[in-house]
Amino acid sequence: MRGLFLLLLVSMGLASCPDGQFQCIDSQDCVSMEQVCDFQPNCADGSDEEFCGSCDFEEHSCGWKDSSYDKFKWRREMANVSAIPGVDHTTGSPWGGIMHVEGDNPGIWSTAILEHTLPQATALGCKLSFWYHLHDTASTSSKFSLNLIRNTSPEELWSIKKGQTDGWENASLLIGNLPLGSKLAFSVDPVFIGNQDIMLDDITLTDCAEGDIPAASDQLSCDFEKDDCSWYHDQSADIKWKREYGQNPSFDYQGPTHDHTTGSGYFMYIAPQRSFKPPKTARLISFPQQAKCVSFWYLIYGGSIGSLRFITKHSNGNQTLIWMRTGTQGNKWHFVDLSFADIEEPIQFIFEGILEGASGYIAIDDVHVSSSINGSCPAERECTFQGSLCGLKPDPTTDFAWIRTNGELAIGTSSPAVDHTLATNKGFYLSAQLWKYPKDSRGSILMDVHQPTSEHGECLMFWYHMNGKDVGSLNIYVQELQNPRSRIPVWSASGDQGEHWRHGRATIISPHSPYKVVFEAVVGDDQKHDIAIDDLTILNEPCPPHGFCDFEMDMCGWLNTRVSVSSIDWSWTSGTSDTLFAPEVDHTTNTAIGHYMAFDSSAITDQIAHLQSEVMEPESQGCLEFWYHMNMWGSDKLKLAVYVNESGSLRCLWNRTGNQQNVWHHLTVDYKSSERHQIVFEAVRKFLDSGVIALDDIYIRRNTRCSDLTPTTPAPTTEPTSPPASSMDCNFQEGKRHIIKTWMC
Repeated sequence: MRGLFLLLLVSMGLASCPDGQFQCIDSQDCVSMEQVCDFQPNCADGSDEEFCGSCDFEEHSCGWKDSSYDKFKWRREMANVSAIPGVDHTTGSPWGGIMHVEGDNPGIWSTAILEHTLPQATALGCKLSFWYHLHDTASTSSKFSLNLIRNTSPEELWSIKKGQTDGWENASLLIGNLPLGSKLAFSVDPVFIGNQDIMLDDITLTDCAEGDIPAASDQLSCDFEKDDCSWYHDQSADIKWKREYGQNPSFDYQGPTHDHTTGSGYFMYIAPQRSFKPPKTARLISFPQQAKCVSFWYLIYGGSIGSLRFITKHSNGNQTLIWMRTGTQGNKWHFVDLSFADIEEPIQFIFEGILEGASGYIAIDDVHVSSSINGSCPAERECTFQGSLCGLKPDPTTDFAWIRTNGELAIGTSSPAVDHTLATNKGFYLSAQLWKYPKDSRGSILMDVHQPTSEHGECLMFWYHMNGKDVGSLNIYVQELQNPRSRIPVWSASGDQGEHWRHGRATIISPHSPYKVVFEAVVGDDQKHDIAIDDLTILNEPCPPHGFCDFEMDMCGWLNTRVSVSSIDWSWTSGTSDTLFAPEVDHTTNTAIGHYMAFDSSAITDQIAHLQSEVMEPESQGCLEFWYHMNMWGSDKLKLAVYVNESGSLRCLWNRTGNQQNVWHHLTVDYKSSERHQIVFEAVRKFLDSGVIALDDIYIRRNTRCSDLTPTTPAPTTEPTSPPASSMDCNFQEGKRHIIKTWMC
């Protein structure tokens, strides 16, 4: 009767509240219509929330409506409609109200549907709870499910299929931040043997109002072994993160095969599906926290797979991109730690994954969130400069300070137009801004204090930009806390390093003392240029020897370069690739999770790929050593060639064409160069040919003859013959036309 009275009150104009307000039933108080169905009772009798989803079905159905197709449908009944259980859940009485599915002789297409349209958007932590009873005299399994309907597309949130329950049973699930107009629908598929009774009672929506914070929402440290902890899926995103363990994958599974915690446990991941049209975004969101220190492990694998971002959201709604990685980072778990020690207000944390490619995956595991350790966070071991300086501080004893900036802010200056992380003018990096200072001026910036290394040391990796003949020098030192006046040089570069961001690495050895890393820029003769750094990382192992790359950590400064409109990139990948001709194991580790570089394409056009080393100084006698893998159909003619790039002229050292079988081959090549140069690996594929060319364990040895090495296989003849006339290729990268003279192999 209460619901009927409320409807009559509205329809007959008996309400005495002004327009835009709602009249409470018992008290006759008036509340704003915006407060009706906001999941918070504003009337003392709760009448403003009666038709908003939560329901005990004692007096009416609270806005839940039957939308079944035929007589097999939901109806509000007394619990004594059936002898089992014979009572409702709310009052334990035979006369208590329930929703009941009834109907004899259901049709083959019959489905009983009870649905409710949300009159307001729900909050991030919104939870739906309900009680149900299933009974069939023949114990035939009935499917009872709850679906979410958005944009006419149903998504199953929960289901059960069984003949009988032991009395009333409860189900509770997170539905999250659903938009206005979303539908929740309970459905029952009929059985055609026996008599079935499906009952529903006490539907409750909790923590659904804006500002509601669920209990235990601070459980953000998570290894995902049991559940998602207090990380909530953003229902407004395109897709959802999925909790998975990858040990018994389905035939179409595309994701990690192991977690970080145990190697056989759970993680959160996203991966492309065949039905996807990229880009697709997924977000995991926390409730506001006072936490200061955050760390996690991540895995990003697959050519052009997309990006992973860590974002903070403040109370005013502003979001800040703190950290980001784009493109494949290898098929291995990486660690990152972040500090928010300078932020006093509670903030929300967001993991945002963006899928842009057709193959690969993005995953996270072992998230740790804490207030602080003795008032401070561990030194950050990975920094992209997107959200902060990551604890780096200027050295007050030097002439000037480095500046965190981006390409937009650097317009009209000689600083880089794009950063390395995002490769856009919106991405941040650290700039010395040398043009402001006189020759020989010095500016230093120091990383936060790191704990002592092992006896073998740790590897500092970074990217730097030094363009201009007399730009100056970039020096890196280690400053031990036990001897702060002494700075140990570990790396240095001077002069023009080209227009691109370049990769640098240095082994840090400080086993007996905590230490700081110091980056120093020195102004050169030409004060029109700049030095910049980006993407700093410290790994818990020493760097490989200079000139050597096994591709296990990264690409070691080897870069893809585009030389024509048919250019594609070499892929940094592993033996987990499902490509037909790809190596099943790498050469370094002889395992499927080891990494190598691969030229792999199924396009129907001619294609070429150039993999280019860092710029090296003149070499009177060098030895290039590498392993290669060339697997293809017997009649196909993929080609691998090696060149020395001297001032844009490519001089051929070696080449191989055609199928070399499914094995790794070893090669050493002597070479010389009288000027600054680069080594270039070129892969070429002609129309309709298919196969894979792979490279691993590249070692460029300075001042060494290949004959001085201990041979593992006979080395082929490496002296090039007289080169034929040059061919001309064009590189339109960054809007410039580069003519490359090639001595053909």
